[in-house]
Amino acid sequence: MIFNQSRFSMVPLGPLNFSLAKALLEERWGGDFIVSLGKINLLKELEGYLAWVEDEIVGLVTFTQTENSLQIVSMDSFRDGIGVGKALNDAAVQTAKQRKCTRIWLVITNDNLEGLQFYQKRGWNMKALHLNSMIEARIIKPAIPLTAENGIRILHEIEIEINLEIQDKS
Repeated sequence: MIFNQSRFSMVPLGPLNFSLAKALLEERWGGDFIVSLGKINLLKELEGYLAWVEDEIVGLVTFTQTENSLQIVSMDSFRDGIGVGKALNDAAVQTAKQRKCTRIWLVITNDNLEGLQFYQKRGWNMKALHLNSMIEARIIKPAIPLTAENGIRILHEIEIEINLEIQDKS
């Protein structure tokens, strides 16, 4: 499935662009895997989309599906002000709906205030707070920093979701 926007297009992750996605995840996330709620998510096992403007990658979203639930594992926008984050979010939500998922969810760390604001503006709700979960995550992936660039200690994971059954009825 290809999503076309006026400023960019998104293409599914696949064998032709896997090495590009791997390089992006290694740069942004310190490896080709992401730890979420103590679980290792390997890029080679994830689905997702790359957003492009001409020959430049401007965004990446990765996700995994289990039964009726789609989890966004990572979402990165590499160019501000053109709607990449919104489009990546919309593509993931649309994918979840097309697959008849009842829930789309993700985990965000307590330091990511901009991310939390971004998602709440788009209808995401807090589901659970996982206190001190980043301590366990650092055992699995020591490259996770103790403190974010904004000076906030990275300690907790916040699970947020869109309940698609409720959203579709409202």
